[in-house]
Amino acid sequence: MVTLRRIGVLMLTACAVGLFTLWRAPTSRVKSPEGMRATILSRAPPGTPVADARQFMESEGFACSESARQTFVVCRIGSTEQAVHNGLDFVYCNREGWREMFTERWQVALVHADGKLTDVLVSNTRVMLLP
Repeated sequence: MVTLRRIGVLMLTACAVGLFTLWRAPTSRVKSPEGMRATILSRAPPGTPVADARQFMESEGFACSESARQTFVVCRIGSTEQAVHNGLDFVYCNREGWREMFTERWQVALVHADGKLTDVLVSNTRVMLLP
């Protein structure tokens, strides 16, 4: 019985720490693609080793993977326009989360050359949650 109580307390503590970490993450409070790009560049400016930029994004709750000579499409909430970037080497980072009545998705391309960050592209979309 005591063991189950201890496990329960440890699980609640781990959840609380995880939520606090996400809450205080700089990118968790960003509401616009421009703000997300500026926040990322403030932590990983051009010239930063791409491995360090990826580590920052993963610490912010993004799942990241390498993409070589691929296409990244920039979408904006409330706009039908898209900007298509072809043939890029980038680290693709994705994070989804619930905000108000929507599921919000952030997609970020950490564009790099010779192992150094050269640019950050940000796409942001929302899907309304149905009752």
